[in-house]
Amino acid sequence: MNCRSYIFLLAAAVLLPGCTLFRDDRPDPSGSPYGGTVQTTGQLYSEAEAVNAAVSAVSLKMAVSPQGPFRVIPKKDRTTSLGSKTIDSLARMGLSRLQAPCPLYLEDRRNDKNEWTVILLDPSGRTFYSKTFFLKGK
Repeated sequence: MNCRSYIFLLAAAVLLPGCTLFRDDRPDPSGSPYGGTVQTTGQLYSEAEAVNAAVSAVSLKMAVSPQGPFRVIPKKDRTTSLGSKTIDSLARMGLSRLQAPCPLYLEDRRNDKNEWTVILLDPSGRTFYSKTFFLKGK
């Protein structure tokens, strides 16, 4: 892990006086990164909120992974506009770097029930991370 990851984890672990707790719907990072289970929160998200929640969850998973640094790449013909926004946000935050040696492929899909599933795959095709978000109807 790099210095930025340690600072992020330290800031997340220490509650400053006067700060209030927030509801954290991110997955428990203690399991193997190749667990392969789809995690859901049951909360309804707008598209923007879902992208932000996906970026938070993916960045946490990447921060606690023993591999890395990572380069998140869209899976060819399997990335929606929400997936592209997620990749762009990770890149702007410096969490997905072009020079990084470890590629992760982002694949996402949205069904007619407004369920948006984000899946990160390693180069061998194994699931590194997966989560489903329930989107508010249009």
